[in-house]
Amino acid sequence: MQRCDTCRSHPEPYDSVTVVGQGHYCGVCYSRQLARDLGLPFSGVDPEPLVFRDSAGKTRTFHLRSRLYEGGQTLDAFEQADRERGLHFRVLGDHTQSVMELVALLYPRIEQQLAQPAVTRNRDGLSINDSKPIRARIQWDDDEDGNVPRLIIDGHPVTWEELGQLLMRYEGFDLDLRIRDAVLDARTHRGHAPELAEPDPV
Repeated sequence: MQRCDTCRSHPEPYDSVTVVGQGHYCGVCYSRQLARDLGLPFSGVDPEPLVFRDSAGKTRTFHLRSRLYEGGQTLDAFEQADRERGLHFRVLGDHTQSVMELVALLYPRIEQQLAQPAVTRNRDGLSINDSKPIRARIQWDDDEDGNVPRLIIDGHPVTWEELGQLLMRYEGFDLDLRIRDAVLDARTHRGHAPELAEPDPV
């Protein structure tokens, strides 16, 4: 794990930036340097977490992380600090948008996902809820050395064996497999909230 050249911390790979010819930075230090160069405000203090209740009445807490990049700014909402499990949402805004504007865009997306889980897990395995599309996050799996990805569905890791058993219940049906960018680009939605479409199936 590389050290940040500014604060000397060891950032996680998902929160680090390497600038060719300049150095390696954590997300906060890179954002602060970029803010100084562009004359933009950036405090480096993340917003307070968002707390929801899911369809089962369980409390779900999402930590927020704000970062600047040359093309705009990002706001991430994630459940687990280690990113091994839990839901993760990201919105991309431009430099003129406030963090609270981006929070307002993420909020209904998180609510919708928590209110409509794709699968139910019981002693018989996984089952699809009301024939809803399954939305999964494709993630690196250290156990497979990157040869086979890990799937995160409803914030929980799902093995390929579990997914295969789930699909066998629909033998003879067609499978619609689509891959999409998980980032909501708020730069194309200035002035109004984007429509919330049904999640794409895996």
